[in-house]
Amino acid sequence: MKPETESLKTLQYTQSAAKTIEFEVPQEIREKLEASFSHKPEDIFDIVIAMLGEISESYKNSEFSENEIYKEEEKLRFCAEFLDNYKNTNRLSLLNDYCLLIGAAAYYLSNLPGSSKVLINEINNESLNLDGDGLENLLYTILADQKLNYSKFSDSRYTYFLEKITYDINAFNKFGINNNIIKTATELEDYALNKTSFFNVNEALDKFATYAESYSENMDEYQVLDNQYKEDYAAYT
Repeated sequence: MKPETESLKTLQYTQSAAKTIEFEVPQEIREKLEASFSHKPEDIFDIVIAMLGEISESYKNSEFSENEIYKEEEKLRFCAEFLDNYKNTNRLSLLNDYCLLIGAAAYYLSNLPGSSKVLINEINNESLNLDGDGLENLLYTILADQKLNYSKFSDSRYTYFLEKITYDINAFNKFGINNNIIKTATELEDYALNKTSFFNVNEALDKFATYAESYSENMDEYQVLDNQYKEDYAAYT
């Protein structure tokens, strides 16, 4: 899926609407301008979200050539620019944090970390709640390049996976160990989509906590703990 001519036009309309807000164009003039648009921003909102889902799945399951990566980044930039500008149209403030977060992720994946940072800085993580059971807070923290905090996810139904991802990312940042973060994220996705059988999360968390607490700066100790995690996870799936 890629943006077609009409979708590109709708992006231009959305950018124009956002600019009229930015430059404080009188409301009467804004309404006349928007009435002249052949498409409304909402017409492609679902398309943009579908495109992001499709691209994410492709990134997970495919290896791209340099040319293919460039084409995927173009699609991501289209999605990011739409979400960025949609938020600035003030059409639906309830979606502001959603547009900012997903737009920031799209900018980041399209190799525009500066643009991603601009959007992330507009979000207050303490009040961020998109009913994602902590997924939104994990994504925010990664994009904001902040140290991940286990306690943020203690009330989530995905706590086991979110804490494991947090644990692995912190270890990667500290030791440079690539410890199957993508694999854990895929396990989380499968669990969220009910593709895997249910296991006792609370019991697994208790076991995880016993060795997560003894996590140290010693890489050998980390590897021992990681092997224990793999054994525990295998036992519960």
